[in-house]
Amino acid sequence: MRHNINVTETDIATARHARRALQAVMSLPLGPLEHLVQTAHESGEGRRHEPREPFLSQGVNRQVLRMLWHFRNNLESAMPRETRG
Repeated sequence: MRHNINVTETDIATARHARRALQAVMSLPLGPLEHLVQTAHESGEGRRHEPREPFLSQGVNRQVLRMLWHFRNNLESAMPRETRG
């Protein structure tokens, strides 16, 4: 297969790595991810004893979860079908 002479082996390896990361995001089921985002945003609202960031111990906050959910939704329509699986 011929490819652009400006494309390096590092570029190809990085593209493969990006594809694996995108496939991992696509493997997240939307329903449970949406529930997670809702739970994170509803936590602590007017409740003294609930943590404001219930998933911070897992290394993610509400903003990151919301961004991931939006990204996952947009990726569904943008990613070529043959590369999803």
